[in-house]
Amino acid sequence: MVDGFSIKMVREDRRPPMTPKSVAAVSLNGRRFLVVEDDADIAFLVAKIVARAGGEAVTAGTGQQGLDAIDEPWTAFVTDIMLPDMSGLVLMAKVHRLRRTLPILAMSASFSESLSLQASQCGADGFLPKPFSPALLLAHLGRVLNRPTCPT
Repeated sequence: MVDGFSIKMVREDRRPPMTPKSVAAVSLNGRRFLVVEDDADIAFLVAKIVARAGGEAVTAGTGQQGLDAIDEPWTAFVTDIMLPDMSGLVLMAKVHRLRRTLPILAMSASFSESLSLQASQCGADGFLPKPFSPALLLAHLGRVLNRPTCPT
């Protein structure tokens, strides 16, 4: 018990799985995503999952390519934390300064509470640990798209 609150730790693999019905409820129809990911297989996977949910994903392999495309009308920005040319944390901070209301989803195979907090401080609205399932990606995208917009 901490400060009168009971804390129960739940391992992610013990959560009930999303059903096909709940995954289908995440509709990305007409929504455009900029995905910055240097691993071509993961970039392709994310684009395919987004397309199957009715959205469009454009991929960039470096942080600079992502910055070069940031002025287009994106619905959300998805980025890996570890990129070849710059830190994804630096990239998110730059994107957040340029497009304050653009939802940002960070991804990383190196998940830790500290990294998740750093991503949040750099503007991330969500953090997706790799590897991930299509259901988890869609759930995270749905959550960042439905977040309330905070006044600046």
